[in-house]
Amino acid sequence: MVSLFTAGCVQDTPNEMVLTFDGLEALEEGHYEGWAIFGEDKVSTGTFNVGDELSFVAPENIGDADAIVITIEPEGDADAASSGIVVLSGDLSEGSAALEFPVDLSGASGSYILATPTNGANTNENSGIWFLDLPDPSPALVLPTLPDGWVYEGWAVFEGTPVTSGRFTAVDEADGFDGYSDVQQAPPFPGEDYLLNPPAGVTFPIDLDDGASLVVISVEPDMNGVDPTGEAPFQIKPLVGEVPAGAADHFNYQMELSLDSVPSGTATIN
Repeated sequence: MVSLFTAGCVQDTPNEMVLTFDGLEALEEGHYEGWAIFGEDKVSTGTFNVGDELSFVAPENIGDADAIVITIEPEGDADAASSGIVVLSGDLSEGSAALEFPVDLSGASGSYILATPTNGANTNENSGIWFLDLPDPSPALVLPTLPDGWVYEGWAVFEGTPVTSGRFTAVDEADGFDGYSDVQQAPPFPGEDYLLNPPAGVTFPIDLDDGASLVVISVEPDMNGVDPTGEAPFQIKPLVGEVPAGAADHFNYQMELSLDSVPSGTATIN
């Protein structure tokens, strides 16, 4: 058990808040912070990374809180305010709160195509992923609206290396990234051609039909356009698709719903 203490919260007869998690992963950048919610007021219960069980000295009146919230805070966070990036939350009742991710992802679905529209037809077609439905281009993703502090991100995982296709909040608009694409016009949907300016460890163009590549949609923390957990994919990946060996371009391949990556937890007041 790890004990963490928050300045100003230690009482002569303090309460204890114990947090246990199922599937919440440690952060390589940034940290988590617990909050007791009293109406419009938020009282920090301590910062932490992930262990099997965490115990905090808590405000004496924490049993009167409406809810317990876990946020993601940036590296070197020096202010007393919450980032607003809520990863888990739950109403407090009779000294306990079941903590869940604030969005139900169980209805998510989608598909992708392999194509490289930004360098013309019939060229390196298996070196790009686009989240659009053919034959009449339309959105291929069904995703719930995320709360403030979160965005979606597409990924191609090639030879074990995840390479972004861009972050987005709308499935029927272009995402915010085109750094790997060529110069011709791209369709107005999330996606990317992997043709130019490859990241370290990857050589473009890539052949995603090698039988080992994946296409992934993740849910990413976002603080004014910056991910406080770094550039790597966050743990929540609701949609995953295997690219078949010898996959055809301009053909819709379905992605599988994967909720095992969505964390949960419990807060108990002693």
